[in-house]
Amino acid sequence: MNKTCTKCYSSFKKDKENFRILSNGYWCSSCRRCEKKRNKIWYNANKKKHQELVKKWKDKNPEKAKKYSSSSSRKYYKNNKEKILEKKKIYRSRPEVIKRNNEWNRDRRKDPKIKLKQNVSRAINYALRAMDSSKDNHSIWEFLDYTSEDLKNHIEAQWESWMNWDNYGIYNGGTRKWHVDHIIPQSKLLYKSMNDNNFQKCWSLNNLRPLEAVKNLSDGSRK
Repeated sequence: MNKTCTKCYSSFKKDKENFRILSNGYWCSSCRRCEKKRNKIWYNANKKKHQELVKKWKDKNPEKAKKYSSSSSRKYYKNNKEKILEKKKIYRSRPEVIKRNNEWNRDRRKDPKIKLKQNVSRAINYALRAMDSSKDNHSIWEFLDYTSEDLKNHIEAQWESWMNWDNYGIYNGGTRKWHVDHIIPQSKLLYKSMNDNNFQKCWSLNNLRPLEAVKNLSDGSRK
C-alpha cells in the first residue's frame, strides 16, 4: 500500500522507512524526506533555541541522553565509515594540522603516564584486531580495575637501578631500554573482548612488570 506525501505530493510505500508514526498512532502526513528539509530550515533559523532545548532534555534525561548519543554515534559511524575516514585523512594531511599534532604529541610524550597509557591502549587494540574484534569506541580503563597512575606506580616499584622513563620504549640496538612485560605472555591469554576473563588476567597488575628490552624480545621469540 502506498501513501502520498501532503508536501511534495510524491507517492511512497507506506512504511516506517518513508513515513514517521506519530505519538497518537497515526502516520505523519508528510514523508521523511520533506520532514528532514523542514527540520533543517527550522534548525538553521533557530540554532540557539535548538541548543537550549537539547541541553534541557539532556539535563532532564541524563541516562537516556548517554545511551542515545552512544548508539547514534556507532550507527552513524557504521553507515558512513568510508566517508568519515576519508575526511579524517584529508584533515590530518593539512600542513598546519601536521605541525600542531607533532608539537602536541611531542609535549605529551614527555609525560610518562600519558606515554604508558598510549602504549597499553595501542597494545590492547592490536590484540583485539588480531582476533577480528575492536574496542568498540570504549576506553580500556572502563574495564581495568586500576588507573593509569596505579599502573605507573606499580611499574616504578619494580624498576632495576638503571631503569627510568627516559629509557622506556622501543629498542633499536643502541641505548639500553626496557618494556612492560607480561609474565604470562599475551599469546597464552587471547581475548576477543575486554569483558573476557583472559583480558583481565592478561592485563592485571600482577601480570605486568618492567623487563629489559633485549631479554623481553628474546623471551618473546621463544614463547
